[in-house]
Amino acid sequence: MEIGIIGVGNILKRDEGVGVHVVRELSKRRLPPNVECVDAGTAGIRLPAILEDFDIAIIIDAVRGGEEPGAIYFFSLFDVLGTEKKPARFMSLHEINVEHAISMAMKSGAYKLPKEILVVGIEPSDATSFGLELTERVQKSVPGVIDFVLKRIDVITNKL
Repeated sequence: MEIGIIGVGNILKRDEGVGVHVVRELSKRRLPPNVECVDAGTAGIRLPAILEDFDIAIIIDAVRGGEEPGAIYFFSLFDVLGTEKKPARFMSLHEINVEHAISMAMKSGAYKLPKEILVVGIEPSDATSFGLELTERVQKSVPGVIDFVLKRIDVITNKL
């Protein structure tokens, strides 16, 4: 079972790049051979093609959910989308966000999507200023996100 850890975001816009920062940190870890870390950047419409290689995907992204900066959200993308497009409970910050890209892929049937897509979202503090560094509040959330992803990988691989 192939597991993809997908970091999404624009690293030039501070907290908007948190998904990429997390994936880069995870890629330095010793992970099982069936786990691949992917820096998807601002993949947008290309995201479904990236996901085709995986049975399970964990997408890490900056997500506005209305909580304090640095808050961490965990949800199944398919639970949010259902079988057809519904209004988002959470909003990614990209032009074509994760939800829209996957929704279009589901409707088109043109892609083989993973059977499970988990989203780990981090509430940004500053996702509009230019800069390569995460804000302090978001940076403090990164270890918790990494810990969650590593535990999730353990759960998945121990089920095999």
